Amino acid sequence: MKYSFKTFFTQAAPDELELVIDNSNYQFEIRDGKPFIIKKSLPKTFKECCEYLNIDDQQLYVTGYKSDITSKFRELLICRNAYWEYYNYDGFSKNYYIIFNYNNTLTQGIFDYTNAFLRFPTKEIRDEFVKNFKPLLKECLDFI
Repeated sequence: MKYSFKTFFTQAAPDELELVIDNSNYQFEIRDGKPFIIKKSLPKTFKECCEYLNIDDQQLYVTGYKSDITSKFRELLICRNAYWEYYNYDGFSKNYYIIFNYNNTLTQGIFDYTNAFLRFPTKEIRDEFVKNFKPLLKECLDFI
């Protein structure tokens, strides 16, 4: 499907332009016959994380048990993956802002090396994740 855009150039432009959105944070919508590029919002629930990653959340529960700890841990990983993708984070950085279990307490820290799976590129992203998924983090504390 091709769409035309009215653009203003200081130099001559070809008659047809191809718009490439190479970032999953944006979506393309047609409103009243006009194309719009819209920035997706940061997912704040497990369901929103599944939608963001195009995962059918009902397919995750083949056994039908949504309350067992392994299902909750899987939800936590999906939410982490959604945040990593939203911020275009590959899991590696100079410093790691992590969430971990210390003496059976949900703890946050910064390290220059870690193998923690709940690591984020900035303190703000980590804190936002904790704010949005604190109940899920507490349920999975034994795995963190």
